[in-house]
Amino acid sequence: PASVQPFDWDPRCSPSDLASRVPPLDMKEPILTGHKGFRVRGPNVRTSNEDEATVRRAQIPDLWKRYLEAGGPQSISGGLDAPVTIAVYTHYESDHTGMYTLVVGAPLVTAEGTKKLEHKTCEIPDGSYLLFEGGGSMPKALIDTWQRIYAYFDGDVPYQRTYEADFEVHDGSSPDHVEVYVGVR
Repeated sequence: PASVQPFDWDPRCSPSDLASRVPPLDMKEPILTGHKGFRVRGPNVRTSNEDEATVRRAQIPDLWKRYLEAGGPQSISGGLDAPVTIAVYTHYESDHTGMYTLVVGAPLVTAEGTKKLEHKTCEIPDGSYLLFEGGGSMPKALIDTWQRIYAYFDGDVPYQRTYEADFEVHDGSSPDHVEVYVGVR
């Protein structure tokens, strides 16, 4: 089972601060972390894993393309001044088989700034999260990490997903590494 590790991420910390505060992880076993809530702003889509498995209906690749072409985290007014992108899966219709909203953006340090109509601000609540890490060439490493997450929760585990908010941390200074935080109770 995962062990509880203190991890109070302040979204104003630098990516190097973030990396230095997370213990090295076994790529197979998640770590249970307590996390303070924060807000993320960015462009979004409403989709499902079924839609994303079909090239014609997939929206996530275009969402990432638009976000990166606009300037990535630096394009988000009021966002953290660091090369950190947060991808938030929220507003789940049911579970991982239903519809959800994906927001790709930057952690906010201020509510001020210009809001673009196509941007959504979402809250990541205080709570317990299982941290899964992935490494390698993106997006394959990210897809493999999510496959590990689905397999983990298909087993006999001591945690249940909350389906309130799950999020990925993409640090521009480590492009071949991703952290996925899955909300649990």
